[in-house]
Amino acid sequence: MPSHAPPEKGPLVNFAGQISRFTGIIYLFMETNAHRNRKSIARGLFVYLGSAWVFIEALNFLIDKYYWNSRVLDILIILVIFGLPAMLIYLWFNNKFPTKAIILHSVNLVIALTVITLGLIKPNLIDPSQIRLLKFQDQQEKLAISVRSLAILPFSNYTETKNQESLVAGLHDALIGEFGQIGGIRVISKTSTLPYANSQKTIREIASELKVDAIIETSVLSLDRGIRIQVKLINASPEMQLWTRNFDSSIDNVMDLYNQIVKNIANEIHLALTPHEKSSLENAQLVNPEAYRAYLEGKFQSELLTESGFQNALKSFQRSLEVDSTFAPAYGGMAFAWIGALQMRHVPVAQAIPEIYKNNLRALALDPDYPEAQYINGLMSFQAEWDWQKSEAAFRKAIEGNPNHVLSHAFFSHVLLTQKRFEEAFEEIDKAVDLDPGNPLVLSLYGVILWHHGDLDRAIEVAKTVQEMNAFSPLLYVILDASYYHQGDYRGSIEVMERRYGNDLDGFKEVAVAFDRDGYQTAMKRLAELLRDQTQTYAFYIALYYNRAGMVDEAIRWLQIVIENHDPDASYAFLPQEFSNLRADPRYIALARKMNLPI
Repeated sequence: MPSHAPPEKGPLVNFAGQISRFTGIIYLFMETNAHRNRKSIARGLFVYLGSAWVFIEALNFLIDKYYWNSRVLDILIILVIFGLPAMLIYLWFNNKFPTKAIILHSVNLVIALTVITLGLIKPNLIDPSQIRLLKFQDQQEKLAISVRSLAILPFSNYTETKNQESLVAGLHDALIGEFGQIGGIRVISKTSTLPYANSQKTIREIASELKVDAIIETSVLSLDRGIRIQVKLINASPEMQLWTRNFDSSIDNVMDLYNQIVKNIANEIHLALTPHEKSSLENAQLVNPEAYRAYLEGKFQSELLTESGFQNALKSFQRSLEVDSTFAPAYGGMAFAWIGALQMRHVPVAQAIPEIYKNNLRALALDPDYPEAQYINGLMSFQAEWDWQKSEAAFRKAIEGNPNHVLSHAFFSHVLLTQKRFEEAFEEIDKAVDLDPGNPLVLSLYGVILWHHGDLDRAIEVAKTVQEMNAFSPLLYVILDASYYHQGDYRGSIEVMERRYGNDLDGFKEVAVAFDRDGYQTAMKRLAELLRDQTQTYAFYIALYYNRAGMVDEAIRWLQIVIENHDPDASYAFLPQEFSNLRADPRYIALARKMNLPI
């Protein structure tokens, strides 16, 4: 639960305070004038303020609707504000221009031009356009304080550079990552927000489906010589725009742009930041524009999970590093691309593992606190090294750096699962599902925990949810097969295997025939035999199917092969559901001890 505290005074409050003090000085100066016309001043003040309010609201409407540059509105509002003392001076001196009036007008004009210049030089310092919100201030402030979770929708591209898909997608991903480092608020991950790009659903509907209090809409208005992003914070129920602002930055200062957005929204919702979070937001590093663009292109390509995407990603990351060899995210991106290629079987284990370690170690050397690098460190310690303490420490450090890092929560839950710390495992996977409810991988990892915990009906339910997403998830078949098998539904198990192996495994029809003719154990023996030519990919499952066939010695022999090959699935062989019939076998016990796992 995030802690909330009264916000520090923002630019608008300070700006308004300065204007009020200046107006007070003008009033005192005019108080010495003997010729006062109070009735005309009151009438003029009423007309001026009413007209100004209508003018500001109308201009705001046009800017929001047509995505005009809000800097124009800021300048006009400043002129309107400083026009008020100009009008008062004019009326106070009976529409004449004595020396005192000229001096006051001159001072007023100089201050107005100074404020306008300051606003142009430092656009995030003064934001007078927010005065339009005064009429809703009380209601909006109450709604803002209640915001404890939000989703950042994919960026809308309103620039003339429509071919910058990877850059716009990267900006969206990066902003979610920066926001995720704030521990006091839950931020939905990118995977679950992508389906809402160009969605016709209402803000309330999107927020309800993602279970968040507010939505951030973002639009890219410029990408040529700099970046201009319009950000809107919208409360879900009732649906009300709480805050809107344009942010301008050069590409080399884009990290500070993200930080400015995060700080402004944190201030708007009265979110109390820790000293570490404040320090992180105040110390953004400059990046080389060419290196950063190449890095974003690499991330975009690697997330396609295709072989060509993997090759293109490596080229982009390499180009980024050629420009800036000290850019840690590019090394982290390279390691992540190799992990994706390995998981999708685009490259062999022997080629991928050294590349993952080499690039991730370089990322950690440049930035030991980089959450992505710590996540990869935890993942490799878990799946390749079987160093459970090192893995737990790395995942905890990744989560400390980014409390909303979905995959760190998800895979950390499986580290805890292998240690049979079920309660803690559910806590972590629940966090991952809350942060990314539309991610098929996260849901699949959740289903695996349910299956090993013995909650087979819920495991099947989660697997079918993944199935309805039409997303590729190898774990989907594992969960369904295992759940049906342990429920005694052997035909259901065979049907799942047919969907998993039927198109790619020559001779699978023999498995179905063996099942119909001789039963499940014979079918499992035949399936294990068919998979023996693909040891690198299916060693764990060969051991599993031999065990289901009642061939204990063969199952043990293949488990030894699994451990010798450092198969990433090895640790799951010692959980309660699978291989439970071997728990008293000294050979099985010895293998568990070799991996430092509880029986």
